[in-house]
Amino acid sequence: MNNPTITNKDVIGFSWSDGASNGGTSVIDYRITYDQSTGNFVTLATGVTTKSYATTVALTSGRTYKFYIEARNTVGYSLQSVTFEVLAAQVPNQPRYPDTVFNGLSVTISWPIPFDGATKITDYIIQIKKADGSFATDTVDCNGSSPAVVSAAACTVPVGTLIAAPFYIQWGQTI
Repeated sequence: MNNPTITNKDVIGFSWSDGASNGGTSVIDYRITYDQSTGNFVTLATGVTTKSYATTVALTSGRTYKFYIEARNTVGYSLQSVTFEVLAAQVPNQPRYPDTVFNGLSVTISWPIPFDGATKITDYIIQIKKADGSFATDTVDCNGSSPAVVSAAACTVPVGTLIAAPFYIQWGQTI
């Protein structure tokens, strides 16, 4: 139900389908109810005439919100839909170009930690340009899934690894 083209750290968007039955008369509109992570559901919107919605209230980035929807016809409101959860977050920003420092026997690659999208960054894809122009990863020394690499936003690659690959490095240029 989450609409990732709308949902970000400030807005949650979602859509839904009608239930199996409309109770014998056409659906007039929908009521949307949500929980702000407090355990209490409150009405967010009534009179919604489309099968999609984007929040207009202030949300807390990184918080998971719960929602359910009810359809209304001339008889009244339906039973509530299954409750669903959506995290107020977005993909992280792209990291800026890394810095590289030659330390004699190794090269340290580091980068500024980008905006995390309101949720913790869990890994990076770290690619090093090879002499043939393709890119490769060093999953031993520069594993972007390693918690130590993620928290430090840096890794150190031995020069021997770079030569064996062979990676394309011109000193003074970023990798």
